[in-house]
Amino acid sequence: MDALEAVEKEIEKVCTKFQNVQGHFDSTLDNLITFVTNLKKEYDEAGKSGNLALKLFGLISASNKP
Repeated sequence: MDALEAVEKEIEKVCTKFQNVQGHFDSTLDNLITFVTNLKKEYDEAGKSGNLALKLFGLISASNKP
């Protein structure tokens, strides 16, 4: 009986770790979607004004800061 309880506790630990990984993945994916969306908007706007390279460089540089 003790062995069964120990296994149940380990299963709960593993499930919690997977939930944490899923949460981190969701957050990271949301951030990436936001970045790409902003990058596309900047690309579209910069193409009209002729400052494409400068604006894209600034946006990408800003995204690399922690």
